[in-house]
Amino acid sequence: MKSFAALMKAFTAARQPAADGAPLTARDLYAAAADATVILEAASGVIVDVNPAAEALLGMPRSVAVGQTLAGLLVAEAAATLAAAAARAHAQGRAPPFRGLTRDRTREVELSVSSVRAEARGYLLVHLAPATRAGAAAAPPEAKALALIAGAAESFLVTNPELRITYCNPAFVRLAKVASEQQAEQQPLTRWLQLPPAALARLSAQMAAREAVTVLHAVLVDGAKGIHAVEVHAVAVPDGADSCFGFWIRPADHS
Repeated sequence: MKSFAALMKAFTAARQPAADGAPLTARDLYAAAADATVILEAASGVIVDVNPAAEALLGMPRSVAVGQTLAGLLVAEAAATLAAAAARAHAQGRAPPFRGLTRDRTREVELSVSSVRAEARGYLLVHLAPATRAGAAAAPPEAKALALIAGAAESFLVTNPELRITYCNPAFVRLAKVASEQQAEQQPLTRWLQLPPAALARLSAQMAAREAVTVLHAVLVDGAKGIHAVEVHAVAVPDGADSCFGFWIRPADHS
């Protein structure tokens, strides 16, 4: 699915601290992403977070990077291109990748900028890769994320805009008590998840507004008629024919 990578980028905007020993969360995917990711405040361009891969690529720890502008870490030409890419991402959701040199001229990187919103605030997600690696025949970064999701303790699934399931991980299969992932695919999410009309309307508005993450409380009824109170983290990725929703589903009393 073309929008899977965009979905993973959007989930990073929900970066919640993960307690020791907690099941895999969106924050873990962000930290473990194969590609270096920098999160900028959209209005100022100031770095608000970097993952470990970005720390290594930029050659500085998170404590030093946060609070600086990413443009300030690039040569002037690359900084100008970043500003143009940010404007395009703000208007269209994402911008084509481009290459630039770090300010010390020791690293050439490829940058890809996308825009998301979380809690009514705008952010830019900048994914970076060494220019020598960019475009190389290798597994795409989202392949690693997909592998993490497949082994996650929490349920994760993707639906089309009509809420029909296009992907689910084994944890959802176990929670919903279905025979296999394939048996759940193309089925309406509402077959298992009871969402009130207000929540469904909120999801539709979220898709139109390109909102990053919505937290819903719902009831999941499994295949054996067991009832589970759950917390649902939903992210919308408006992308034309490839638009989709992603859902993390966890017990409502999850700590």
